[in-house]
Amino acid sequence: MITVHYNNKSLAPNQLWTPSVHGVVLNSKGHILLHKREDSSLWALPGGKMELGESVVSCLKRELLEETGFQVSPEKLLGVFSSPEYLLSVKNHIFQPLLIVFLCDIHDEKPTINNESVAFQRANEESIENMDTFPLVKEIAHWTWGQANSAFFDSVSFKG
Repeated sequence: MITVHYNNKSLAPNQLWTPSVHGVVLNSKGHILLHKREDSSLWALPGGKMELGESVVSCLKRELLEETGFQVSPEKLLGVFSSPEYLLSVKNHIFQPLLIVFLCDIHDEKPTINNESVAFQRANEESIENMDTFPLVKEIAHWTWGQANSAFFDSVSFKG
């Protein structure tokens, strides 16, 4: 089970940064695809941790295929997101995520439920506000909808 820690001053990472690659998949209406992972009840962007010896693009393609069934191509880099207030823990491993996020081009619109993704939902600017998401998901979504011509490389402010 993965646990999210936000603004917990008594908790410190015990691992180096953990880079992960995520894909923003938009449908024709501009809705973002989110999924529920098998290890959390929070909505997330599809993606995951890079493996040793793996490139950013190969990680993106592997993770989105594993989690959605989609064959994707990166269309453009949306940004590199992280925040020292945001930590994750899995068992005794505590780390600060570093999310590398791409807008993806896909050839299919229907994701596949599998052992890593137990549910999918499309979110728009209104509906995402009522969803329980991993930290940074809402900020990345709003960045995508509002700043599609530039990449984000700085910290974002959390809504809480």
